[in-house]
Amino acid sequence: MKDAGRSGGRECSAPGRAQTHRTFYNQACILSVYGTMLARQFPDLQWLKKQANTSFSYLKAINGRTLADSGWPNVVMNAKASRTVRDGIKGPLSLFANRSGESIVTVDRRRVVVRPGMFFVSNAGQYYSLEIGNTPAETVNIHFGEAFSDSALRSMHTSPEQQLDGKDNTHSPSFFNRLIGQDPALSSLLGRIITPGRSALEEETDLYDILAWLVRDETVIHQRRAQLAALKASTRTELMKRMLTVTDYLYSMPAAQPDLDELARISCLSKFHFLRLFKLAFGQTPHQFVTAVKINRARALLRDTPADVRTIAVSLGYADASTFSRTFHRHVGVYPSQFRFS
Repeated sequence: MKDAGRSGGRECSAPGRAQTHRTFYNQACILSVYGTMLARQFPDLQWLKKQANTSFSYLKAINGRTLADSGWPNVVMNAKASRTVRDGIKGPLSLFANRSGESIVTVDRRRVVVRPGMFFVSNAGQYYSLEIGNTPAETVNIHFGEAFSDSALRSMHTSPEQQLDGKDNTHSPSFFNRLIGQDPALSSLLGRIITPGRSALEEETDLYDILAWLVRDETVIHQRRAQLAALKASTRTELMKRMLTVTDYLYSMPAAQPDLDELARISCLSKFHFLRLFKLAFGQTPHQFVTAVKINRARALLRDTPADVRTIAVSLGYADASTFSRTFHRHVGVYPSQFRFS
């Protein structure tokens, strides 16, 4: 007979045990008891690099307090800044986003512009750089704690029966570095995660839901990769990376009007080889993808900003407001002015 407090042969930890908590904060931070730090200012860069390069083995927080154990804790960096360069930081699994303005994120020589409504994914152990220009930006960068992400990812790949028997699957997936386009559900989760005064239960639940969303999206990417015409898995992976380089560009440059030759050059493929592979990977032509990016961006601008229809049309690369309005109506079923007040 199993002892009380045990499940499937595994001892159940009592809520509130000190070793499950982390302490990582300074005067510009709000910390939940379970270790999710909501930071309103960027920490000292050299200090952070030293900590990150040693997996926080010094067990020291920004203000000298002691961490419970090594490894990145959960950090939500909601900072307003301009003229900022934070380069060469060894990060955990991370999601980069902005509420306003734009930033540039570089990972493994992949340099992308992140604007409101877009999200960039980097993996644990990858070095990242973050740049913000003269125009102020408000970041919402989520750095998933190592212990948290390992445990959460294992739970997503372990059946209830295995969990009760104490047989967690060891699973540490590597995500494709990529920009993710407009997604209302993910935007809503990021909006909640930066709200102060929330309970530890709410914070960890939202972090788990964000991670689960990323896993689901990654699953779709791998399904698309499987559609690519190549015998070797490594070749399909390389081709998918090239396709995602193109979609990064399209998400970053919503005003662009690229032709097929330009997109093929970005992918380092011949023009018609690229066209065939793009259609296999995404189930639509590059033109259809570009239009969808513009329409989704237009929805967000109409919903979240006071910009007039002409200004939005120009920002999305349309020649005039009437062309934009007709295109929007064709895809959404209403004109931009009607959508705004619906």
